Amino acid sequence: MRLLVQMRVVARLSLSTLWLRKGSSLVIVVCMACVVGVLLSVLSVTAGLFRAYNIAGSPGRAIVFSSDAYPAQGGRAEEASHIPQDAVGVLVGAPGIARSPDGKPLMEAESLALLPPVEGFAFGSLFVRGVGANSLTMRPEFKITSGRLFQPGLHELIVGVGAEGMFSLKVGDRIIMSDGEWPIVGAFSASGGIIESQLIGDAATVMSAVQRTTSFNSVLVQLESPAAFDTFRNWVTSNPALNLSTERQSDYYRQAARRFAAFFTAVAYIVGVIMALGALFGSVKILHAAVDSRAREIATLRAIGYDALPVATSVVLEAVLLSLIGALIGAWIARILFDGKLEAIFNAVFTLSVSPGLIALGVGWALLLAILGGLTPAVRSARLPVADALRRA
Repeated sequence: MRLLVQMRVVARLSLSTLWLRKGSSLVIVVCMACVVGVLLSVLSVTAGLFRAYNIAGSPGRAIVFSSDAYPAQGGRAEEASHIPQDAVGVLVGAPGIARSPDGKPLMEAESLALLPPVEGFAFGSLFVRGVGANSLTMRPEFKITSGRLFQPGLHELIVGVGAEGMFSLKVGDRIIMSDGEWPIVGAFSASGGIIESQLIGDAATVMSAVQRTTSFNSVLVQLESPAAFDTFRNWVTSNPALNLSTERQSDYYRQAARRFAAFFTAVAYIVGVIMALGALFGSVKILHAAVDSRAREIATLRAIGYDALPVATSVVLEAVLLSLIGALIGAWIARILFDGKLEAIFNAVFTLSVSPGLIALGVGWALLLAILGGLTPAVRSARLPVADALRRA
C-alpha cells in the first residue's frame, strides 16, 4: 500500500511538470504519431485486401480448378486454370451439390479475361468474368445498383461498384474487347467483396470474344451444406475421368489474400521497425534529459523517504502517456486519410481499412516502444545519487 501511494504521488508530480518540458515532450508525441500513422497506412492495404477477399468467400460454396492451376509465386490461381467443357458435364453427377427446386445442380462454369491496361491502374488490369445463369443466384450478396443485368448472348457487361468508383466506369460507357466495344448496361455491388473490382458478362459470349471456346477457368458449386465439401472433394479428386481439384471458396480467397498481401505486410513492418528504432533512440535520449532536469526533484523525494521504484515508475509512465497520445493522433490521422479509400492493385479494386483491431495494434506497438525507451532512463533515475543531485543548481 505504501508503494502504491508513493507511485501515485510521484506520478502526479512528474506529469504536472510536463508543461515545463513541452518541447521535448512534443518530440516524443510527434515521433510516435509518425510511427503509428505510417505503420497503419501501409497495413491498411493488407487489411483492405483481406476484408475484400474474405467477404467474397463462402464455406458453403466450392471452386473447382484444373489440377495444374498454380502460378509461379505459389498458391492456386483461378486465371491459371483450364477446365475442358466435357469435364463440366461429368461434374454434374458429383455428390454434395445443392439442387434447385426443379432438380438441376446449382453449379456453373465461369471464365476470366483480362482487359487491356486501364489508365491509372498501378499493376495489371481489370478482369472480365464470364458467368452462367446460376452464377449470380449462387451469390446472394450480388445486387444490381443501377441500370440492368446483361442479356445472355449479347455483348453487354455490368461493372462492380469498386471498378465504377475507381475508374469512373459508368452505365453507358463502352469497354474495348478484342472483338469490339461492349457497352456497360448496369452496375452491381457484392457487400464489398473482391468481385466488385470486376466486370461481368455472359460466359459463352466472353469466351468467344477472347477466342477460348474449349475450356473454362473454374466451376462455382453451391454445396448442400458446408459439411458436404469433403464428400464432394473426395469424389472430384478420385474420379479417373477428371484431372481436377477443388477448394472451399472461403479457403481459396483467404489464400489469395495472403499471397497478395504478403508484400505490403513485409513493407509495413520493415518501415515500421526502422521508424520505431529512430523513435526509440530519440525517446531514450529525451527521457534521459528529463531525468537530468528533474534531478533535484528526484533527489528530494528520495531524501524524504520515497523509494526508488515509484521514481522509476514515474519515468516509464511519462513515456507511456506521451507515446499513447502520439499513437492515438497517428491512428486518427491514418483513419481519416485512408479508411474507406478506394485502391487498385493486383487485378483488384478494394477499400483500404483502418479497423479498430489495426488501431489497437498500432497503439500496442507504441506502448511497447514507450516501455523499452523508458527502461534505461527509469533505472538511471532510481540510481541517481541523492547527495550529488542535491548539490546541482
